[in-house]
Amino acid sequence: MSRLRYLTASAFTLSMIVSTGCTPHPEKITQAFLNDLLTQNYAGARRFADTGLKEQIAIVEQDKYALYNGQEWHYYNLNFKAFDDKAIISYSVRLNDGTKIDQTADLSNLEHKWLIRSIRNVKIHYAPGALKKRSYASSGDQMLIAPLDIEYISKQRLNAHIGEFIVVSGNLCEYKEQGNTLVMSMGADSSQPLLSVKIEGTAKARAIQDRANFLKIDHMVESPMGASFTAIGLLHLTNGCFSMKITNPENIITGQYLRIENNKQ
Repeated sequence: MSRLRYLTASAFTLSMIVSTGCTPHPEKITQAFLNDLLTQNYAGARRFADTGLKEQIAIVEQDKYALYNGQEWHYYNLNFKAFDDKAIISYSVRLNDGTKIDQTADLSNLEHKWLIRSIRNVKIHYAPGALKKRSYASSGDQMLIAPLDIEYISKQRLNAHIGEFIVVSGNLCEYKEQGNTLVMSMGADSSQPLLSVKIEGTAKARAIQDRANFLKIDHMVESPMGASFTAIGLLHLTNGCFSMKITNPENIITGQYLRIENNKQ
């Protein structure tokens, strides 16, 4: 209870600083952001996030298990480094299963306002027996959220994970551009689409380029990777149809995604 009072007081203090027109220190920004996530004040967290991070917060709002497996967590040991108009805040997160995640918040000073651009995993120390339903990458950008790996697509698996942030692979059924949107549908085989994936922005450019690269490998032989793809996003069911929208280029992959630990001999 005492920690909750501290977090609430910290968030209140920062809101007062913001309202008076001062520019808070990047460490204070990061503290307020993490405090808002802890208390599920997602509107508050968005105040300190850049565009890409806001999209991740929106995912957490719809699927609470996308953030640290839905476990209780706390953060500690903040350290600050500044480089002109950029800053890096390192800290550690402890999950209630004992897992420790070392992360950094990368901030930029945009028009005299510090915003968190991304959260990076530096290292993960899994506790013995830790739940790994949603495994985290050991390092990388955009690591505030972790998708649930349902592996190869099937109607039964999709039905079990509606409204969740997932990573799923399958055969390419349809590939077409509709204005500013690229539509790729996925199924267990190429003739029966199960999931419609709408891809926009930089993700669209990435998907088109990756597919073109695979088709150049050997135009006489259809590449197995070029005939399949992996999508990462929130799964929706609308009018009986499964769909997903992707704007982050890291969330669309040409070829099938295979978890390393599932393929060890």
